[in-house]
Amino acid sequence: YEGKTIKLGNDIDLSSVCGENVNGKKINWQPIGYYNSDEDYNVFKGNFNGQYNSINNLYINIDKNNINEIYSDYYGLFGWNLGNIENLIMENVNIYVDFTNSSKFANHQFIGSIAGENGAKLINIGIKSGNIISINTTQTTKQNRSQRVGGIVGQSVPKDIISISNSYNNANITVTNWLGNSSTNTLNMVGGITGTIMSKVENCYNTGTIIGNNSYTNMVGGIGGRLQNSNSIENAYNKGRIMAQNGSLNNTGGVVGRIVSSQNCMVINSYY
Repeated sequence: YEGKTIKLGNDIDLSSVCGENVNGKKINWQPIGYYNSDEDYNVFKGNFNGQYNSINNLYINIDKNNINEIYSDYYGLFGWNLGNIENLIMENVNIYVDFTNSSKFANHQFIGSIAGENGAKLINIGIKSGNIISINTTQTTKQNRSQRVGGIVGQSVPKDIISISNSYNNANITVTNWLGNSSTNTLNMVGGITGTIMSKVENCYNTGTIIGNNSYTNMVGGIGGRLQNSNSIENAYNKGRIMAQNGSLNNTGGVVGRIVSSQNCMVINSYY
């Protein structure tokens, strides 16, 4: 859809196409766009204008029994997004991803209501309600296993642009990893707006409860779990409960869990 604009004309209830019981079957939403490797990907590049309508009842429920149903490790309405998305409300988001004891191993998981990974502008986005749960407790020596989970996006990557603005999250998030050790260095990066912030975020707030469990390093914050790449959070506030537990290194913050200070990141005019 590169070069195309999609306008949402009315509210959409997804429960007729995905849910616990759709004509007697459990059916998962298939995220729009995916990335498996530099040779195997398909990315959304259009413009999506929700016109302040809502998409309700997004449903993704993945465990060891159906781990291959979604062709990616990117979960949300969009899997991997490089298109601008604006003026969209989502309500009753339900995402549950459990890689424990599955035949497929995920080195990284990217999960958010709007997108697993975002590389463009998100403006006027509202996540009114929902629950996002990500679990990967399989013990393994594979290094640097990370879960990047946010209420809006799992990871936001475009440096030097305001990628997420005028947006909010009310969904609750719980991420559980394997505790790991210094050689495996498992990571939880969890935030009310985005798990990992590699772009600019402004005029956003969170009210959801944000929890990071286990993991060698937990980075848990009301707006973002980890802020890096010389970017900033500005004019933001959080009133949600923030908790990290059972980690060797627990980095928690009302606004951001961990700031890579050597990269000149900033938090400006923000409140917890």
